Amino acid sequence: MYRIRFATGKDYENITNLLFRTDYEFFPALSKRWSVKAGVKKEFTDNLTDEERKRTLEFRTQYLGSKGKWIVAEDDSKIIGALVTILNPKEVDSIVVDPDYRRQGIASEMVSNALEFLFELDDKPVRTATWSTNQKSRSLFEKLGFKLVEKKLETRGGDERETVVYEIDKARYECQR
Repeated sequence: MYRIRFATGKDYENITNLLFRTDYEFFPALSKRWSVKAGVKKEFTDNLTDEERKRTLEFRTQYLGSKGKWIVAEDDSKIIGALVTILNPKEVDSIVVDPDYRRQGIASEMVSNALEFLFELDDKPVRTATWSTNQKSRSLFEKLGFKLVEKKLETRGGDERETVVYEIDKARYECQR
C-alpha cells in the first residue's frame, strides 16, 4: 500500500531515477528541456548520453525543489510517483507515476495533496499546464475540477505544440472534495 508525503532532500535521487525512467514520456523529454552543460534553464539539448540525462534531471529535481515542494508517492520505501508544487506563482508541475503503478489513483491523490497544501498558503488559484494532445493529463485535471483557462502555441525543441493551461480556485476545489 502506498502513502503520499512531502519529499525530503534524501528523496531527490529517487525522484531523479523515476524521472529518468519516464523521461521520454514527456514531450519534449524533460532532460532535453534543461542543459547542465550550459547551466541554463530550458535550453533544448539533443543527443545527451545517459549520464548527461541523469545529471540534467538531477539538476532539474533540485532546482524545482528550491522553488516549491516535491510530493511523492511511496510504496515500501520505493518512490512510485512524484510531482512538484511551485509556490510563486502557484502551480502543480512534473507529475509522474511509475508505469507499474498507474491506474490506481496515485496521480489524483498526489494532485489533491498538492492542492490542499497550496490552498493552506493562501486563496490564490493554482495552475497547471500540459500539451493539448495529452488526454490522460487533461482528463485528470478536469476530473479534479480544474477549468481550461488558456490555449497557447509554444515552440519547444523546434516543434510547435499547443499548450493548455488549467486553473482551479479554492472554492471550486473545496466543492470537488
